[in-house]
Amino acid sequence: MPMLPHPYSCPAQTQSKKYMKRTVIVLCVNLSLLCLAPEPLQAQPGSLDTDFNAQWQDQTHCLAVQPDGKVVVGGADYSAGSGPEHALVRFNADGSRDTTFQVLSGSNGTVVNCLALQPDGRMVIGVNSGGTLARINPDGSRDTTFQPYSAVLDGGIVPGAVAVQPDGKIVVGGGGWVLGTNNLIYYGLLRYNQDGTIDVAFNTGLGLPQMNDTLIHSLFLQTDGKIVIGGQFSSFDSTPLRCLARIKPDGNLDPDFLAGAGTNWIDAADNALGIFCVTAQPDGRIIIGGSFTTVHGAPRRSIARLNTDGSLDTSFDPGDNIGEGAGSVYAIAVQPNGRILVGGTFRGLTRLNRDGSLDSSFGPCGYGDVHTIAVALAPGGKIVIGLGERSSGGTVKQLFGDAGWGPVLERRKIGNGPFEVGFYAEDGKRFQLQTSENFTSWADWTIRDGNNDVLWIPDPDATATNSTKRFYRAVVLGGGNTNAPTGMVWIPPGTFTMGSPTNEVSRFSNEGPQTQVTISRGFWISKYETTQEEYLEVMGTNPSNFKGDVNRPVERVTWTDATNYCGKLTARERDAGKLPAGYEYRLPTEAEWEYACRAGTTSATAYGNSLSSAQANFNGKYPYGGAAQGPNLAGTTTVGSYPANAWGLYDMHGNVWEWCLDWYGTYPGGSVTDPRGPTTGSRRVIRGSGWLHDGSRCRSAFRVNLSPGDWGQDMGFRPVLAPAQ
Repeated sequence: MPMLPHPYSCPAQTQSKKYMKRTVIVLCVNLSLLCLAPEPLQAQPGSLDTDFNAQWQDQTHCLAVQPDGKVVVGGADYSAGSGPEHALVRFNADGSRDTTFQVLSGSNGTVVNCLALQPDGRMVIGVNSGGTLARINPDGSRDTTFQPYSAVLDGGIVPGAVAVQPDGKIVVGGGGWVLGTNNLIYYGLLRYNQDGTIDVAFNTGLGLPQMNDTLIHSLFLQTDGKIVIGGQFSSFDSTPLRCLARIKPDGNLDPDFLAGAGTNWIDAADNALGIFCVTAQPDGRIIIGGSFTTVHGAPRRSIARLNTDGSLDTSFDPGDNIGEGAGSVYAIAVQPNGRILVGGTFRGLTRLNRDGSLDSSFGPCGYGDVHTIAVALAPGGKIVIGLGERSSGGTVKQLFGDAGWGPVLERRKIGNGPFEVGFYAEDGKRFQLQTSENFTSWADWTIRDGNNDVLWIPDPDATATNSTKRFYRAVVLGGGNTNAPTGMVWIPPGTFTMGSPTNEVSRFSNEGPQTQVTISRGFWISKYETTQEEYLEVMGTNPSNFKGDVNRPVERVTWTDATNYCGKLTARERDAGKLPAGYEYRLPTEAEWEYACRAGTTSATAYGNSLSSAQANFNGKYPYGGAAQGPNLAGTTTVGSYPANAWGLYDMHGNVWEWCLDWYGTYPGGSVTDPRGPTTGSRRVIRGSGWLHDGSRCRSAFRVNLSPGDWGQDMGFRPVLAPAQ
């Protein structure tokens, strides 16, 4: 699987820094000339994606991106006249209107304040008029099985925030009160069962104080079931605190969360302040944004990070970095690389590094002098934002993220120190940095790996001055999808829902609870299941039962056999100089396997909610989801004999089962990043099903656990190539 350098030449022309080439980039220091190879791949992170043209011209209140890339937008669009034309719409991944989605009318002043996606494709929305909460089907129609105000409403909580728990229960925060059938009054926060009845086990006591402008603006569900709320309030259940609290799964205030001091909520001019958005990093630390100047008594302007116990994280201090004319922060999103997107009334979208310093490599956003009040991450690393001011150019925009763009070279000098060259490139790619005095002869300088962060490297000539003429360039050596190893497919980082919804046909209980999984690093995975020929070449044996065609998948291999194969392949390729430093072949984690199998889909299989033997090799007498019956081939077939999924992978459904790296365990629910299963166990995960079984076993979420020493005539594997863990 060779990886060869890409020695592209660079023409002598100046281009905008916005456009990046993923192969070679050259910096001419004394003239500040940035010279690039032709055929730009993708714009700089933070720049506007002009191919995305969503027609929503009024204020966006909320938005969410589905796993398939479609964008759901809530608010009120007055573009057609004096009254709101739309309150909830859905756009395709390219920004065109999704005409299969029944648009929710915006008549009578209806404004959608908040929304939350369910793993099954439905969504819950909160509407300002009458404190309405509704559940919407995937086609946009109202779900009539959800009746949250049947004989329980008296007053009404105007929803400001909504979230769906892994068990399907719905948490709603806002302003106002509800009288439940149990004669309990819920002030500002309550939880509904899946059918819309109030969950009486969730008892918040006196909840928020009943004062004007007291409400919850944002809430975040932790993986342990606790709920962090932010808003404008001075107490919860009579306990004094300021704008921030954490609630236990039973509705009681969490006394271990140090939110007593909180933020200041009234400024010197007696203006109301508060917390407008709450989110968390994968490590559990909490990021809050809003309109405030202190947190727990320490100076913080509109954004801060808290430790898991609620205390202020003093290592994170953005200072004045969040933007020119900074006012309130309304939206925060944490990217897989740890950087933090911040939107608000400071005119634009800002990105912070992990320590709160400004990420100068992000932008310019290029969508004008308007507020950003909603931010969501889209597939492929892109960013979707909602703007808070009406614009004929649309208020739903898409920005480029970090995936798929080339390296940036900068140069600086601090004090009397040497010149430094700043190198910034996408994670997963390796570069040879070179220097030249004449743009003709290039000398190797150093090899560096991109990591989505700026790396400052001292100039090789410590005596260089401003008048020293020197050129720099970066040449791709390997990594990323630029030089994909033979027979492997690059899988970009992203987020998907792992497991199956409770209403999926033939579902097993171990396929839940559904869990939102972020794959923070891209990886290569074999396009095909490991063949008998490949296994024989590396291991010297062929244990398979179905011999005669070496392009059939190897079978009768144990988990131990598969991991040994990956280890030997790594050693061989590394000795031959074909692997980037620190990379290895290994089995995919269970999350990586399902992410690659689904290929952006949310259906039962990568081909929809049915599966026939024309799409995969399984016992065709028992198809799935109403598909037509077919033959039972009673054995393996040559790899690649059936259609590939959307990401170009073959036989993810059927042919042979595929071992995964993980020990078997239950899913955590909530949101996790790069899960690897339990740290210990006695049984390993195997996925995808094989020729012997029926179509229901081939579903994307179906999972089995076996002893690492088990083997069978329908058990194989496919490796991934990724940084060593």
